[in-house]
Amino acid sequence: MAQLPIMSTDQPIFAFTNVHYRLAKPEAVQFAKPTSIFALSSPLHTATAKELRGAKFSSTDKPSLLIDDFSSGWQDCHRLSADNPHHWQYWTRKINDPKWRGQEGYRLSFDVKFEKPNELIVVLIENFFRSYRGKKQDFVAVVGLTGGADVQSVKLTPADFKGMDNGEPLKSWQQVDLLGLRAYHKKRSGSGRIGSDQWAGSQPEFRNLRWKTNNDLTTSTSFRENGVTAHRGNSSEFPENTVSAFQSGINVGADWIELDILRTKDGKLVVIHDPTTKRVGDRNLVVAKSAYEELAKVDVATDFRRRSGKTIAECPPQKIPLLKDVLRLVMKQSRTRVSIQPKMNCVADAVALIKAMKAERWVGFNDGNLQYMAEVKRLAPKVTVFWDRGKDTNIDEDIRIANKHGFEALVLHYEGVTPKKVKKIKAAGIEIGAWTVNDRATMKRLLEVGVERLYTDDPRLLLSLKSKTSH
Repeated sequence: MAQLPIMSTDQPIFAFTNVHYRLAKPEAVQFAKPTSIFALSSPLHTATAKELRGAKFSSTDKPSLLIDDFSSGWQDCHRLSADNPHHWQYWTRKINDPKWRGQEGYRLSFDVKFEKPNELIVVLIENFFRSYRGKKQDFVAVVGLTGGADVQSVKLTPADFKGMDNGEPLKSWQQVDLLGLRAYHKKRSGSGRIGSDQWAGSQPEFRNLRWKTNNDLTTSTSFRENGVTAHRGNSSEFPENTVSAFQSGINVGADWIELDILRTKDGKLVVIHDPTTKRVGDRNLVVAKSAYEELAKVDVATDFRRRSGKTIAECPPQKIPLLKDVLRLVMKQSRTRVSIQPKMNCVADAVALIKAMKAERWVGFNDGNLQYMAEVKRLAPKVTVFWDRGKDTNIDEDIRIANKHGFEALVLHYEGVTPKKVKKIKAAGIEIGAWTVNDRATMKRLLEVGVERLYTDDPRLLLSLKSKTSH
């Protein structure tokens, strides 16, 4: 017996099933290669909305951002000329289903790996077998593939798809019935072709076909979205949690910088990780027991200067910043946002400051403390939350809690990341991140298994690596 998920009881249900059987030996098929399987289809069953409600059914499913991770191959797609090196094409109707249909502001995203440079043609067909709704139209987007051993990430908006007949951009995802991936696409009438019928190398390997969304607060901005969080700023090149590190994180191109906050004896929110200044500074003060005037005299570049071998001329003294000063810095631009990690119970104070400065759309929060992150969502529901998790965390429970509170992302310790965990988190419509990664090999491994965000002390290195694989 199979389960039938129900998206809504306000619409009728049409259901049938295909059952596949494996043959003892391959059998000949006319005009095709021998097959090792055959399928039986059940009759079509229907139930009206009234019948569903009368039987007291309730919805058991919800929309998913993940369309297909291809972990089961092309099971949910149909393939044409699949074995032909040049004329292969893969198609899916899943994006017509309410579960996987794109909404306004979404971008179509997938990862692809292949041997040689090529042009991939992504095809969307409107009103396929639906002439009652409007004219059937083909829209294509041409994606330049660089080739090589690295995975390339592709993100497309409706405007990236142009009509084959008139060159007009696609207006929305709403009437798209069919998605195709292929080497070329011909016009339905007359001559004309987009792409080449001479594909170079083997067929590409696809992963993580999904919708990408923007936070509601940032849809009208030009914020970057490259999955690079500069941990405590660009802390590989500048002293951590200082204005110079944050400015460098913005300058090198990270889409988020991250910082830590504590509250001083006189109620100021300051940017520092440890409860004392001992590790980073030239004096040892307890932050919560010291006034800001005293803390501001500590040179928090001392440890960085010692580790890097830089002179004072090369690395001048730095003071602990106030959170409000870092927010002012970030609010001068609209490309990079700042994620705040509270190191004590000061969420309410931080949110109050953010609201007073009208800084909500520049800000997110991250931490592993569930109480703190839940308080963020209670006080500022539209502010992004990255919930930090350990390497041995219970992913199923984490997903349940994240969905309950509306957390946008789970950020795992990098040693605990596995392909299975990545798949589960993405299937739940939650962004998957990892902390804190500073070597190229680990960065590459995590990106290849589908991790969407990396926290790093070296954002320049990560951006350089991603630039080789991004579209």
